[in-house]
Amino acid sequence: MMNLPTVLNIAIGLILIYLTCSLISSEIQELIATLFEWRAKNLKNAIAQLLGEESPDTPLINKIYNSPLIQSLNHKSTNKIKSTGPSYLPAELFSTALIEIIRDSKELPKTLEE
Repeated sequence: MMNLPTVLNIAIGLILIYLTCSLISSEIQELIATLFEWRAKNLKNAIAQLLGEESPDTPLINKIYNSPLIQSLNHKSTNKIKSTGPSYLPAELFSTALIEIIRDSKELPKTLEE
């Protein structure tokens, strides 16, 4: 029969092993997501879906991503993989960029009376 210190040692050892394995697997997943830029691509797809666009390569989405506010977040990678854009957009920057694009658009009326 095992005594309490032995059981505690085994439990603590198993907890540390599981914690270490989960941290390593999480870091590997983060590395893969960064390498393939999944977050940036998913963000671009989500913005396109939010704005009702068919694909993320429409003129409106490109205008948003070419906005100086969004470009300030786009950290260009130094490796040979092409950067697709930021992986996170603060709500304030996104809404400000979208409002500027709508305001500067020649296709939309500037006021409600027009």
